[in-house]
Amino acid sequence: MITDSASLLTTLKLAHLSDSLAGESLESLMEQLQAGRPSLLSHLKAKGVSKLADRQTLTNGLSRAVREERIGAPGTAALAETTVPAKPVLAAAARRRVTRLYALSDLHWDFAENRKWLDKVSDGSHMDDAVVLAGDITHKMDQFEDCLRAFKRKFGVVIFVAGNHDLWIKPDVGGAFATSLDKLVWCHISCERLGVRTTPTRIEGADGAVWVVPLASWYTHTFDGHSTAESRDASRKGFVDFNSCVWPAHVDTDDLESLFAQMNTGVVEERSYDAPVITASHFLPRAELMPPRKSWGRKAYICDAVGSHQIEAQLRQLNAKMHIFGHTHISWDAYFDGVHYIQNAVRYPHERIGWKSRVDEIQSSGDLANILVWSSSDPTNFCPWPGRCGKCERSRPPDALVCPPSQVEPGAAADGVGKGSRFAHALPEVKGYFDDDETHEWASVPLPADWTRTYGAGTLTVCWRDQGWGSQKGCLWGRLVRRGGAALP
Repeated sequence: MITDSASLLTTLKLAHLSDSLAGESLESLMEQLQAGRPSLLSHLKAKGVSKLADRQTLTNGLSRAVREERIGAPGTAALAETTVPAKPVLAAAARRRVTRLYALSDLHWDFAENRKWLDKVSDGSHMDDAVVLAGDITHKMDQFEDCLRAFKRKFGVVIFVAGNHDLWIKPDVGGAFATSLDKLVWCHISCERLGVRTTPTRIEGADGAVWVVPLASWYTHTFDGHSTAESRDASRKGFVDFNSCVWPAHVDTDDLESLFAQMNTGVVEERSYDAPVITASHFLPRAELMPPRKSWGRKAYICDAVGSHQIEAQLRQLNAKMHIFGHTHISWDAYFDGVHYIQNAVRYPHERIGWKSRVDEIQSSGDLANILVWSSSDPTNFCPWPGRCGKCERSRPPDALVCPPSQVEPGAAADGVGKGSRFAHALPEVKGYFDDDETHEWASVPLPADWTRTYGAGTLTVCWRDQGWGSQKGCLWGRLVRRGGAALP
């Protein structure tokens, strides 16, 4: 039984905080917890508990002790019902020792086809690993919790950030919530009860660590800068959100973007992250992470309900190395200004018939290789697919040909590699077309025996046409490889 603050610190192995919390009573800590987790976390920081991990360990430990009725103080039962904040502010974390980090979004657990693949992953097979679920599990309460339990049986750490479907209030929810903000609080309560993280979490392996920071978010119609009155009206009619999400009377839907961004204030302003940061949201932080509005045709109104630039501002404030997102159901990987952006969407079953993505591999085999985004064996690598990235320093092929600067025409990249680069040998034209979704070998073109002497007269042009639906993420490299003295592209 914990009877005072000293015994609490001893139980939680935080005796080194005794000086900072000298004179702090257990009752005072419990009062702060009753006001909400953010209140206790802020109070501990004001008292001089400088390390984020210490503040969160104490907060989590006290909350757990209250739930387990191990606090020898009055009012325990009442307090146990109020350990989750009245408003959904994300500001806590925990240290876990794992090796690999996986990411998924848009699981849509409502569909039986979307639940079967996880059975192919053995229970306990990834207990040293973590997985981020970037929203849109389901609006159904029982299936929401079933999904979290299923992932907890497979992974040591499960991290969740809510999407729009998770906040729907529909007749089959049973009228349990007055507003979608109440539903968000319920999601966080369920996560806490099931051991799923909704707050900054330290993922640690033998050779390195990262912090995963979930960011609450909502979209704005001004996201891509091309919204019109017509598209906005169409989005209100076309999106279920506008009928199935209910907001407090004093909240205008135009204010939702800022309201959700404000929920992240505590974690964004925190300065105790002692490892690189990976952020996660459901909605998009940049308009470049989806096909342009004109490519959507009659469904261009979709672009009015996909993202928020406030997510981008917050992940930049956190100096994130990677951002995980979802919502558009288009598996994506991109790199902008030092940050890798990744979406691994499970999607609806009919979408998987319409077009393929790398994530579909999990459906047939349960192989998680295509959704792996970080490993402690290479802790500074935030580029999961260098061959498709084409921008960061890890993506450059080691055997790529570099033209001498003197043989690169004006306007080309100085190192001879990059968009617009002109190489100095005339090559035969090669065309290839594959009407499938397989990976194919490089096309090979024999070079003339005297190519080294004649090098300096011609242009190598590599053309590639996007087939749509996000395939423009791909990358082609022109390379020359020596084999047995011969040179082949």
